[in-house]
Amino acid sequence: MHFKHAREPSYTPYDYSFLKRLSSYKIPIVINGGINNYNDFMRITKDANKINVKGFMMAREALRNPDCFIESSRILNKMNFSYRNPEQIAREFEANCKIHLPKEGYVKTIQKYCPWAKDIRVEFPKVDKDGRARQ
Repeated sequence: MHFKHAREPSYTPYDYSFLKRLSSYKIPIVINGGINNYNDFMRITKDANKINVKGFMMAREALRNPDCFIESSRILNKMNFSYRNPEQIAREFEANCKIHLPKEGYVKTIQKYCPWAKDIRVEFPKVDKDGRARQ
């Protein structure tokens, strides 16, 4: 459940006012929108029926900080991952791109929105007008 209408600008606040009522129904709910960490999730769901709230999603924060899931994993799953600095995240991303080459447009979008990705370098094969690799 995303707590904002698609027509609303991204800078408008999220409206969680109907979460308490919605969570009273026996339907599984995954919450999305404006959640940056586990504490945000707990604050948003403090009055909700948590039996029906099955999880939460973090999107913008995950782009800004891929390690945003570490705190939640420690609390919910008892996992002990280490935090990485932005340079480590960028190098790991570059290494993963060598294994699974993304589309060039995806990399440009990531560079635009992810502070850790400003200086990443991903090599794309040169192709001719028919899309075949050039030597």
